[in-house]
Amino acid sequence: MRITDSGFFTLGEDIYPFYLCPYFPQTLDQVIQKGSSIAQKLSIAIQLCSALAYLAAQRPPIIHCDIKPSNVFIGG
Repeated sequence: MRITDSGFFTLGEDIYPFYLCPYFPQTLDQVIQKGSSIAQKLSIAIQLCSALAYLAAQRPPIIHCDIKPSNVFIGG
């Protein structure tokens, strides 16, 4: 995912980080529910595995602790 900007914003005494990235209109959960083809699902699965392998190969490794269909965003 391409990040175009990042920073922090303050609300009262709380500080929140933010990242600005392109909009992804649907999640993997939505793709699965709408009955996409096996070929499309397989393509997404291969891309997801490739991304996770890349993150795990970083030093230190980047580990995502909540991989689930509703957290995987799909571009339009």
